[in-house]
Amino acid sequence: MNLNMLYHFRITNAVALGIMLGVVPVQAAAPMPEVWVEAEGVVAMGQETTLEAAQRGSLDAARRAALEQAVGTFVKSSSLVHNFQLADDLIHTVVRGVIVEEKILRRGVVESKDDQGALYQTRIKAKVKGIPVERRGDFSVLARLNRTQFNEGDEVELRITPTQDAYLYIFNVAPDEHITVLAPNSFEPETPLRASKEYLFPSETLLSKKVKLRTWLLPGSTRSSETIKVIVTRQPVALLKGRVAEGVFMEYKPSETALLIDLMRALGAMDPADWAEATLVYEVRK
Repeated sequence: MNLNMLYHFRITNAVALGIMLGVVPVQAAAPMPEVWVEAEGVVAMGQETTLEAAQRGSLDAARRAALEQAVGTFVKSSSLVHNFQLADDLIHTVVRGVIVEEKILRRGVVESKDDQGALYQTRIKAKVKGIPVERRGDFSVLARLNRTQFNEGDEVELRITPTQDAYLYIFNVAPDEHITVLAPNSFEPETPLRASKEYLFPSETLLSKKVKLRTWLLPGSTRSSETIKVIVTRQPVALLKGRVAEGVFMEYKPSETALLIDLMRALGAMDPADWAEATLVYEVRK
């Protein structure tokens, strides 16, 4: 992108944005998903590491890997990944997992491939059942827009204030189900926030690169009700790790589910008190 150019970003209707972000709706009477997965855990055999400690550590690592893999499978198997209009409201419950059955496929000492010494490796097959988790705790985020009604071409600003130190993630979803990751982005791969301190988006860094957010409607539209999702976490989530954006912001087509799966895994693995979210709804008129 030419840094001297004004970056026009399309902010468009996102009715089921909460669903887009991998939050799986859980009905009280609905059966929770179950899945068999195989996973591996490895720990280094240091001079002071006992065999018992290595066995226990590698098994714990394998179990964590199994739970993370299962959460990704729950997202993949959900039709929400392919049809984001199944719900029209934010769902505040995520699915985590619990291992209900486990088999050890193999375990033992192996040599590391990089000559770093011996490793203890455990591979398991685990049956993981999804469990609903209630959101608790005092970690929250306040998010607001510079207005609630925009004319086409108006600039958009977000002001975000977490109650505790946090890392910021902002998402937008178009009517054709494209996801755009506003934060992090190519200029700001990580966005740490300070407790109770207001953060303005676009930031000074983005503005110095001539990056601004402007609303515009799809051809033939005269009005649009629109949504932005803000998520904050106590620990960083490597959403863009290993991915290269062609422009300022990373974009995903409806068929590209990697973002949803990664986000679901990350949030599902966290304590529910370690992340918070906010939804911003506004209107764009011609």
